[in-house]
Amino acid sequence: ATLRLSEKFILLLILSAFITLCFGAFFFLPDNSKHKRFDLGLEDVLIPHIEPGKEGRHSGGQVIHGQGGHDEHRHRSGMPNSGPGKGRKRDCEGERKRRVPVKADLEEEESLRDKIRADHERALQEAKEKLRKSKEELRAEIQTEKTKVVEDLKKKDGPKPLPPVPMPKLVGINDGDPGDTDVKEKRDKIREMMKHAWDSYRQYGWGHNELKPIAKKGHSTNIFAVLCDKDQTESICEWYSAEINVAHLCHPCITNALFTACDGERTEYQAVWQMKAVLYPARRERVPPSNVPERVDWKEGQKHLWILSVLKQQWSLIFSSLSKMKESCLVDGNSQMGATIVDALDTLYIMGLHDEFKDGQDWIEQNLDFSVNAEVSVFEVNIRFIGGLLAAYYLSGQEVFKVKAVQLAEKLLPAFNTPTGIPWAMVNLKSGVGRNWGWASAGSSILAEFGTLHMEFVHLTYLTGNPAYYQKVMHIRKLLAKMDRPNGLYPNYLNPRTGRWGQHHTSVGGLGDSFYEYLLKAWLMSDKTDTEARKTYDDAIEAIERHLIRKSNGGLTFIGEWKNGHLERKMGHLTCFAGGMFALGADGSPGDKAGHYLQLGAEIAHTCHESYDRTVLKLGPEAFKFDSGLEAVAVRQNEKYYILRPEVIETYWYMWRFTHDPKYRQWGWEAAQAIDKYCRVSGGFSGVKDVYSSNPTYDDVQQSFFLAETLKYLYLLFSSDELLPLENWVFNPSPSLSFFSSLLSLFSPSPPFPSSFPSLPLSLKPTPCLSYTWATSPCPAARTSDRGAPTGGVLPHLSPSNLFVVFSVSKRLQACVLRRLGALLAQSPLLNSGL
Repeated sequence: ATLRLSEKFILLLILSAFITLCFGAFFFLPDNSKHKRFDLGLEDVLIPHIEPGKEGRHSGGQVIHGQGGHDEHRHRSGMPNSGPGKGRKRDCEGERKRRVPVKADLEEEESLRDKIRADHERALQEAKEKLRKSKEELRAEIQTEKTKVVEDLKKKDGPKPLPPVPMPKLVGINDGDPGDTDVKEKRDKIREMMKHAWDSYRQYGWGHNELKPIAKKGHSTNIFAVLCDKDQTESICEWYSAEINVAHLCHPCITNALFTACDGERTEYQAVWQMKAVLYPARRERVPPSNVPERVDWKEGQKHLWILSVLKQQWSLIFSSLSKMKESCLVDGNSQMGATIVDALDTLYIMGLHDEFKDGQDWIEQNLDFSVNAEVSVFEVNIRFIGGLLAAYYLSGQEVFKVKAVQLAEKLLPAFNTPTGIPWAMVNLKSGVGRNWGWASAGSSILAEFGTLHMEFVHLTYLTGNPAYYQKVMHIRKLLAKMDRPNGLYPNYLNPRTGRWGQHHTSVGGLGDSFYEYLLKAWLMSDKTDTEARKTYDDAIEAIERHLIRKSNGGLTFIGEWKNGHLERKMGHLTCFAGGMFALGADGSPGDKAGHYLQLGAEIAHTCHESYDRTVLKLGPEAFKFDSGLEAVAVRQNEKYYILRPEVIETYWYMWRFTHDPKYRQWGWEAAQAIDKYCRVSGGFSGVKDVYSSNPTYDDVQQSFFLAETLKYLYLLFSSDELLPLENWVFNPSPSLSFFSSLLSLFSPSPPFPSSFPSLPLSLKPTPCLSYTWATSPCPAARTSDRGAPTGGVLPHLSPSNLFVVFSVSKRLQACVLRRLGALLAQSPLLNSGL
């Protein structure tokens, strides 16, 4: 018969209870053979105190300590039926086997107590000795212990040993005697200039990034995250006026102080003209505009006071930006990374200055440390440090250089963590967080920065066996190959988030230069097997020649800049490297264009020589125009400086190697004589601010690339072709070392400082707020009339201590103006003023 539903339920309930009981018995009933007691009371943790002579009282108890490394222990005493006989009867056989004799336990405990007592007495004695020492002695001991701990941690967490790799056979790294006595004397002179530059740095700026030869002290301005681009200050100011709509520089000391914050790049007189360029960007005449009032009336002053109130309301934004700038930039700028040391190593080696090379090696081994919380430029660190360290490694074979290069390279890899794989411009060495320059178009990365990694990263893969470095740079190339290019040109800006071009601005100078050069050098470094790189280079040069290269009315060939469909007829000093690049790439050009590109290189070299020859000092300006009847001459005041740049001399050297035309050695010697005459000071070599002035002022900076590039190219120019032959070596925009096939290459390109910043249409025309005559006078104290109205063009409450810029605030203010005014504001009493 079938069971009813209720009966089924009762049977199921009984069965469930039975199963539960069985499982409970299985899991919860004690197993005497394996049962262990875990007492966490204090009496089970502490060793019982047993007084000597009273052991008999504990004969009936047992102290059992775990064996075989166990921490369990028991203490039994004074329990009923706890005698030895009864205890053994109640214990299982397994527990009986593990039991330790009571006497042995007591002896062990007594020994342990003696040890504890001895340690306690020793600690007391050490404490008494410490109290007798002075604070200085105690601090010294603490520091010693800290150092020991740090060294132990470094040894423990140190870099993994790198796989052994065969060293290429070095060709042409010694001698290079030119044979001719006159040429040899010139080469010896270049070597003496290098010795003077290095010794001055060694004496006054050792360990700093660069040297201030006039002040005779170190110069550690931030070469990694450029706060203020002193090379292009006027362009920056024009960009301010476009970006902010209205830019009123209402105090003559403001612009001057801005330049001072950028390493004193301008005098006050130059600052006045700079201010005029901002207030009147459409007018370039060298006399005051007729519509500038001699005095500012009360109504005008009230308008500017209203604008000032806007600035007050935005002070929190300014302070926030300033704080971030201090945290991310100024700290880096004060760091001592020894850029000159790393940059100059290969120059010292090929010149035979081996004692100086050894000094640099010792400093790097003992002091160069990248374990810092600092934000650095991926580009700068790659070309100056990784490139310089690899160069030193290949030349000397010293492992310390390779190890340091790899350590640093590992810290740059997080910069590639973007949606497109295009790296950020900057990365924090500690956190790995990256970002781009605030001034770059739409938050873009820069072509010359992410395109100038290939050579070093290929070598890193070779040296480490880690394919990540090679894969990163090849991914960039593949991404660029898929993208549409306006007119076949590569714009200078690419957004790493969207993979789209930014502003359509193309240049072969700043922002773009070394990208093209690295394509050519990648082909050479592969022993001419990387045909993809060669084709990309040829296509790019063809587009550049079609859209950017022109001849002036006077017959000078120049390379302009393409901006949104318009060609700007201006060429920068940085662009002059292209003459050597065209000559180097002539061999292997498609069709029968080898002769054409060699001739093009010669024409560029001639144009750049003219830019030198048409100055008073016979040194080239930073940029020169081909417009309004002027050719190869700088027009703007902020384009007239020379900061010991190497690009023109680099092209002379390439043209000499390919043609052996004596004019290139002559031109190089003229430049060397001018540098020695006008740039040499007792503390080294300094740039000059105006190459058209017979009595120029110094900028008081000995750039690291002066030793790394300028003097190296001059030395090679007056050496024989057997020293670093082009058949075995390849140079990139600024020498350090690598190899292709069985060859080596020198690399460490110049910074891609912009030749100009984005030029945007003004939505509002700037209006003057000062009289021109007052602006050219020394900074006056604040003066007001009885009614409080400004007199003599001075607004109320203004004084030389209140350095500020009055402007209409836009949302892009933080990314543009404040980043560059941060250094100025940080030094100004404005921070503590009522403003």
